[in-house]
Amino acid sequence: MHLFKYGDCKDACIGTILQNRNISHPEVFLFGDLRFTLRKTEDLYRSLELSYRVDEYMDEITKQTGVSFNFHFPNSVGKYLEEIHALLQEKIPVIVVVDHYEYPLSQFYKSLNMPHYIIITSYNLDSGSYSFADPFPFYGKQGLISEED
Repeated sequence: MHLFKYGDCKDACIGTILQNRNISHPEVFLFGDLRFTLRKTEDLYRSLELSYRVDEYMDEITKQTGVSFNFHFPNSVGKYLEEIHALLQEKIPVIVVVDHYEYPLSQFYKSLNMPHYIIITSYNLDSGSYSFADPFPFYGKQGLISEED
């Protein structure tokens, strides 16, 4: 899987899925509506304000690319895993949210609870492990992660 290593962890996951569905420039959809506020000061670093989105980009991505993303929050872990495994059996990658506190690759491992998006690409029933991709620029990793992790 080719990793799209731009934006925050959610943008990087969505960009990776798009890029691997032959959308050559996901950044057009992900960052096209970003706006910045610039105050006039002598210090450039104090002039540039945080960026913000004009509106949600998911509907536009689906309309222009045909790739759809469904955000779903099941009531139970068992139901959640069941749905993930069904999608993976159909070879559909799944973006999931993990907790930095429980995520071994995180610099916040065992120190801070905070959501982080990764992509699960397959599940190995024998080993109880998932193939994953974490395109967030700080990590940029692919590999296996156990069900316990």
